[in-house]
Amino acid sequence: MKITDRELFILKKMYRESTNDPIREESQYEVVWIPVVDRSTPWTHAKQDQFENCQLRMPWYSVYHPLMIDSAVITYIKKVWNFKENPILVVIDPEGKLINNNALHIIWIWGGRAFPFTSRKEAELWASETWTFEFLAGSTDAAIPIWVIYAYKNSDMDKTRSLK
Repeated sequence: MKITDRELFILKKMYRESTNDPIREESQYEVVWIPVVDRSTPWTHAKQDQFENCQLRMPWYSVYHPLMIDSAVITYIKKVWNFKENPILVVIDPEGKLINNNALHIIWIWGGRAFPFTSRKEAELWASETWTFEFLAGSTDAAIPIWVIYAYKNSDMDKTRSLK
């Protein structure tokens, strides 16, 4: 059940926008949370509390309890949807056909505009976008003429802290 507060915030924002105007084409989807848990460790009260806390923060549908998911379903999710450890957002059409086995990155960037969350729609959005610093950073301060961008991997975080 690894979902960060930021991920949850973005998904909730997009979901609420879609439910505010259910007539729009971009609102024609529903979200279901399927919590995949490690069954090799016992289910404790602490895990139950963590699950319930997470479930309460989600406005969409959810599996009632993680242990109710059959092991064959979990195997399918891991093999067919390539689920490993980090959250994924799988898109399935009304007939149950897999459309996208992880649309999470599309939603982080485009939100509801990416509907129906296909690679084709993503390509259309990228093709129509102008690559500016405002697009990359979200906004800029016109008083600052030069921007220096420092990018790093999470594994480099300890090294970065030690440089201070």
